[in-house]
Amino acid sequence: MTKDSKDNEFSIFHLNIRSILNKFDDLKAYLNSLEYKFSVIGLSETWLNPDNINEFPLTDYHNIGKVRTNKQGGGVGLYVNRSLQFRERTDLAVNTEDVIESHFIELTTKPSNTLIGTIYRPPNNKLDLFKEYLCELLQKLALQKKKCYLMGDFNLDLLKMGENHHIKDFINLMFSSMFYPLISKPTRITN
Repeated sequence: MTKDSKDNEFSIFHLNIRSILNKFDDLKAYLNSLEYKFSVIGLSETWLNPDNINEFPLTDYHNIGKVRTNKQGGGVGLYVNRSLQFRERTDLAVNTEDVIESHFIELTTKPSNTLIGTIYRPPNNKLDLFKEYLCELLQKLALQKKKCYLMGDFNLDLLKMGENHHIKDFINLMFSSMFYPLISKPTRITN
């Protein structure tokens, strides 16, 4: 979760849900337990498809997203608080199967001229290709000259920056585009 330092009424929250199909009730319960209405909620790995993308509404939110059409899994989604006016920015999204999935909106009311995107990179070895597409995406965003928030699951262990040149390249690419990762601790621990 992050809040805009200039406007405490604007907040975003991201979660890799890894199939909203069987975790929707848990998501609703968790959000209700927080007793807080986020401005925008981003999800990665929704595992939705064109037939069920609209079957998971949250009260007080518009539901939009990008789903896979040829393969199960993946997918990104955004829940936008109904108090905000926005437009989808499909022109900004970069989507290449098995490399990168993204979806963007632009807020048209306070805080207006703000772009919000959610990004998912599947865990695979196509890191060079991912960096190329991410670079393309960041260039598109820079041309907009607007405040932008990116959230998502990049499937990169940022703590291994010194050991892995792909992670170092990712960090350098984000920093050079004026983006700073807010996650500084592991979010998933495995063997």
